[in-house]
Amino acid sequence: MDSPQSAIKKIRSLTLHFKDPNGIETFIVGETNSIAVGLYPDFPVESIQPNLLSNNLSSEAITALITFITTLTGIFLPRLFPDSPDE
Repeated sequence: MDSPQSAIKKIRSLTLHFKDPNGIETFIVGETNSIAVGLYPDFPVESIQPNLLSNNLSSEAITALITFITTLTGIFLPRLFPDSPDE
């Protein structure tokens, strides 16, 4: 059985942690569409996949979009709940 070629280009750091929480910390460099981590390749424990926005937009564009939506919400939300008239 042929395994797919690894997308890892460089392992920058590998650290073992023996105190709570036990584990391995690693920093890797490469390009891929998703990451899966576990002891067995067929049963990953954790996986990370990019969402639709990060596939099509740069991180700067996503930040600008979130800022724009937040600003619009801040402007229009008070208009939905106007002050009640004094009697």
